[in-house]
Amino acid sequence: MPALAALALACTFALTSCISIESRFVFEADGTGELHLRYVMDDALARLGVASGSEALALPLSEAEFRAAAAAIDGLELASYHRVDHAEHAEVAVVLRFDRVERVAELASFAALQPRLQGGDPAVFELAISPGGDRPLDEATLHFLGSLFGDHTVSFVVAAPRPIRDTSAGTLAADGSRVTLSISLADYAADAEPRVLRVRW
Repeated sequence: MPALAALALACTFALTSCISIESRFVFEADGTGELHLRYVMDDALARLGVASGSEALALPLSEAEFRAAAAAIDGLELASYHRVDHAEHAEVAVVLRFDRVERVAELASFAALQPRLQGGDPAVFELAISPGGDRPLDEATLHFLGSLFGDHTVSFVVAAPRPIRDTSAGTLAADGSRVTLSISLADYAADAEPRVLRVRW
């Protein structure tokens, strides 16, 4: 199970609250780019993050945690951090700048995703969305996951520096500039088949 799904499972079982995550990879023509992260956290998870730090949640949440994680990796830097607390949830928006996307895999929470870019024409970006499970989950377990995760999602967006030629999954924007793949956390955690997002431009 990917680290992002493991995070979702851990926070849900502990708190009956959860998190929605969007990971947006924005590429320049030379292969450099930015990872835009957006978390929407239920209030209980946001409060746990303040009390426990990233080790308990598998993902950095505070600006200091993100800055420390980026500083430990050559070629990765924190470009911006913004958090807004609402009555029942908190939103965190982060931009990490990379000199090559493989640097992102050095973050513990992204290691399983194995982001990689093969340059050239066409350029090919791959992301291991899910390695798949040992076997499909039974109906009772699937129902249980669905009731726990509710409508929380994990989303991946790939924005290319030139028109995208094709993608193995997700929805291609009308102008060909980006691909979006959104998966409910229940489906993401229960995925029994390997799933790779492969985008060519």
